[in-house]
Amino acid sequence: MEFQITDDLLNRVENGQASNKPKEAVRQPTVVTDEFGRQAIKTATLIIDRSEDGHKHDELLKASKLLGGYWAGGMLTYQDAEEALKAAIERKPNVDSLDSAYKDIRDGLNHGYNFPFTKEELEAQRQEYFERLKQESNNQSSGPEPVRSFGTPKEKNERTTSEVPLMTFSSMNEALQTAKDMPRMQRLIGTLLLKNTLSVWGGDNGIGKSILGFTVSEHLARGWKVLGLENECGPLRVLLCDFELTLQGLWKRYSDESAQKAYTFSSNVFRADFNPDFSAYGKNYDDQLFAAIRSLVVEIKADVLIIDNLTALKSQSNSDGDIALDLMNRLNRLKKELSVTIIALTHVTKLPSNVPIVKNHIAGSKHIQNLCDSIIGVAKSSQGHNKIYIKELKNRYEEEAYGADNILVCEKKKKGSFLTVELTDFDVESNHISPLDDTSEGSDNDQAKAIELRQSGLSIGKIAATLGKSKSVVHGWVKGVRSFEIPRERERTNDENEDFS
Repeated sequence: MEFQITDDLLNRVENGQASNKPKEAVRQPTVVTDEFGRQAIKTATLIIDRSEDGHKHDELLKASKLLGGYWAGGMLTYQDAEEALKAAIERKPNVDSLDSAYKDIRDGLNHGYNFPFTKEELEAQRQEYFERLKQESNNQSSGPEPVRSFGTPKEKNERTTSEVPLMTFSSMNEALQTAKDMPRMQRLIGTLLLKNTLSVWGGDNGIGKSILGFTVSEHLARGWKVLGLENECGPLRVLLCDFELTLQGLWKRYSDESAQKAYTFSSNVFRADFNPDFSAYGKNYDDQLFAAIRSLVVEIKADVLIIDNLTALKSQSNSDGDIALDLMNRLNRLKKELSVTIIALTHVTKLPSNVPIVKNHIAGSKHIQNLCDSIIGVAKSSQGHNKIYIKELKNRYEEEAYGADNILVCEKKKKGSFLTVELTDFDVESNHISPLDDTSEGSDNDQAKAIELRQSGLSIGKIAATLGKSKSVVHGWVKGVRSFEIPRERERTNDENEDFS
């Protein structure tokens, strides 16, 4: 409803028709964005969200002009308008150039400033709209529908599917009361994994992420504790999307080959893989894949979805910000719509043995880190060939319990016909990484490596993390070295070659 009203005003702006009052008379210094301005931001955001490929430029200008008029009318600050527009266009996929989009925003705001809106005319048009709506309702043969307060939603049982709004709202106090009445989030693997959350687990190639994924699947399916940590749920139905192991590899890991006998998994564990006979690939492979996963979750009635590996979900590299943003948004929608807990296994950047694992090591765009609920790091321990350690890197809902001063030390082992990961101890991370080599020769080599990484496009922060040096030291080494961004090839998964031995 608000969209139609403001769009009428915007059409007048685009046709060069300003307010009846002189511009100088209605322009006001804007200190704070008021209710009218906030509503205008919602409408402008909706314009951009609905824009399709080929029309994003025009719709962005349209939204910017709209907010420019509110800015000139004293209902909206320039900063709030610009930030809202930038955030909206950054969420859109397939934007050729954000710099060009930002210029469109500035141009649109400045253009709209020449055509101010006033609160009086906005209120007058709103009243006209309601009068028109009331008249149309009275003319319907089925009788008039009661005129609702501005912005009041219909009752749920009155809505058709197409009328269900994209967003809902309530007062902050109502939201808190609703939250109070909701059940507490249950722990599945202590604080590492909560029910109905999206968790990203990252580790280097061959570290044992897939083994860990199968261990989690079997334990949750039977209602057992995982790694000895608290599990507040009974047996759960688990769907494991295994895009890494072949069937031959699966047999090797989960059978006693000498006896030709396979391990018997819980009947609650289901494995999904690509169908080699499928050939009806459409233009949008990503849509097809997510639709297939969603269908399986519904059919199986899965409580937990484990994806091995995250890179298999997109046809393009997750290093691209727009690609990663779309991927994480899809996973979050899946989580909320189907009330499913999601673990997404993924890679980390090459991790030297003397560097602690941190969330910035997660491969791909920052959107992956920002849009998940928790991040778990899996790294090789220096204390043994089959030793790994697990570290909590991010937790949105619980206090960090397994950080650098309390990591979970684990061992990969085969028990009968089941290849698993078992907890052996809790320890500090520094005991499980190789000591730094501070010799002068090593420093020279590190400096040469730092310069090489800088030239390839890495930031100072990532170089520091890779080499285990402080940012200030790395800055001194690469000062004056120009950074060139180079094309990134899509990362190829290699977890199929994980070798326990």
